Parts: sequence; C-alpha cells; structure tokens
Amino acid sequence: MKKIFYVFTVSLLLIGCNSDDDALPLERPDLQNALTKIPDDITKLYSAKGNENTNTVIIYEQGGPDKELDDQYFELNGSFNNDYSELFKDYYRVYMHQALTFNNDLCMEDALKKEQADLENRVSVEMLDRVIKNFKSKGKKVFVMGHSFGGFLVTKYIAEKGNSTADKFVIMAARLDMQPEVPNNFLEGRPYYFLNGTTPTEEDRTELVEEYNMVRQSCSSVFSFLGAIGSERFSSKITTMNLSNVIYVFAKDDFQTGGLLTSEITFLNNRMAKVIEIDTGGHGAMFDGQYPQQVFDLLQQ
Repeated sequence: MKKIFYVFTVSLLLIGCNSDDDALPLERPDLQNALTKIPDDITKLYSAKGNENTNTVIIYEQGGPDKELDDQYFELNGSFNNDYSELFKDYYRVYMHQALTFNNDLCMEDALKKEQADLENRVSVEMLDRVIKNFKSKGKKVFVMGHSFGGFLVTKYIAEKGNSTADKFVIMAARLDMQPEVPNNFLEGRPYYFLNGTTPTEEDRTELVEEYNMVRQSCSSVFSFLGAIGSERFSSKITTMNLSNVIYVFAKDDFQTGGLLTSEITFLNNRMAKVIEIDTGGHGAMFDGQYPQQVFDLLQQ
C-alpha cells in the first residue's frame, strides 16, 4: 500500500499547482476577505473519474492539507491500492479541490493567521457545497467521504450546511472536539501526536520531526490550517439532531488525530450516526480488512 501522511502527519507538499486566473469573488459576504476565490465554472473545483452518466457520485475530500490534488485514491490502477477501488468502480468518482490544492499562493512566506486559515477552510466547505448541489440538481445520488483533514472538512460542512444536502456522509479518522493543546501547538508551529491514540504528546520522533521541518519550509501555512480546524468544537456547532445518514469511522489507536473521546461517541450515538470503532490499525485502518465493505454496505442501506 502506498505510504500516506494525513493531518498531523502531513505529506511533504513538494508539488505545486497554480491558482486559477478565472477565479471570481465569492458571493457570500462573510467570505469576501478570503484569499481563495471560487470560479464560476463548477468543474474547476474537482477532478473526476469514471462514467459521469452513472446514477451515483462519490465525492471525496482528501487528507493533508496538501498542495497537490490526489485523484487516484479509488482508482483500480492508481497508486493507492485499497478495496474501495473495486467497490466504487461503478460510481462517478469526484475528487474535491480544497483551498490549498486550488490556490498554492496560500503557501506564503509567513504562515497564515488562524483567522485567515479558518476563512480558507470555509472556502473549502463552500466549494464542497456547490459541487454537492450541482450533482443533486442533476438527480444523482450523492455520497460524501472525507479522511483525516478531509474528514474534518466534512464535519465542518455538516456544522455549517447541515446533512440534508447529500444522501450520505462518511467521516474517517477525524474528530469532533480535539484536545485543545494539539491544535494550539500546531498554530505555534509545534506538531503534536497522540501517544497510544489518547495522550497528546509533542512530536519528538526524529523521522517525523525532519518531515515536519520539510513541510514548514515548503508551506508553513499547513500548520495554520490544521490548528484552525482542530480548534473547532463541532459538538457545539452541529445543530441537527438526526445524523442517521452519517457514518463515522475511527481507530482507537490513531496517533495522528487521536481516538474519539467517550463524549464524542455519545454525541454521535445520541444523534443516530453509525459509528464504526476500530481497535487497532491506526490512522488508515479503515482502508484495510473488513472496513471498506462495511462502509460500502452502510452506504447501500
């Protein structure tokens, strides 16, 4: 399996793409100060694979954040080999841009302030909203899936837009209410991880410290994105009482984002979300073994 680094163990961000010259100002007044502008052409917000005439669309929010859009996650001949590739082969597979993949200019010399990073995360949510509604307007069944940083964005989407726009949502390896010291330290440029999936710990493993230093040199704003979204208290922001179309998957030993706290699990259970708890396997456990089929089966219900 391809080695991948997600939120709180970030990819090296060494491949860039240009921001779009045709970008137009956002219509939402609350996002006018965002540095990333969304184009009128909805197709510029994603890369898609498969038969666009199929009835079902899977929209994917990748981990990271990264400067490069990875549109190979669920491709049979792609670089990331997983069982979802076979399960989703008949779906139209839509890989969402996020603010950073769309606008590499966010990797400025100085890291973004938390407030600006939050604006850019909200731009990513707005992008997702427009793409979901575009496919729903065409009569498609729409599933939305996010892993790690992408899972945080999907969670943020539900907090801001609700969960009635798409048919089902799958959130993997993310959090509702992360322990504050982790995102707070990321905002200060000090990466943390979760020892045994539970205890926030300053990153001191040589290989990963070196990798974070490379990330900092390539795009220091990555830490701003992570700190901003990790600081959110989504259990206070999600207002819907019915999350029965939400599937939440996590590993108890996830050292990158941590396992869900009892309070987070209770929140999801009380709102009828389907929670899949994995004992071991870490940050990418839901891509292996029985879990892809289990997620797929829940999508069919």
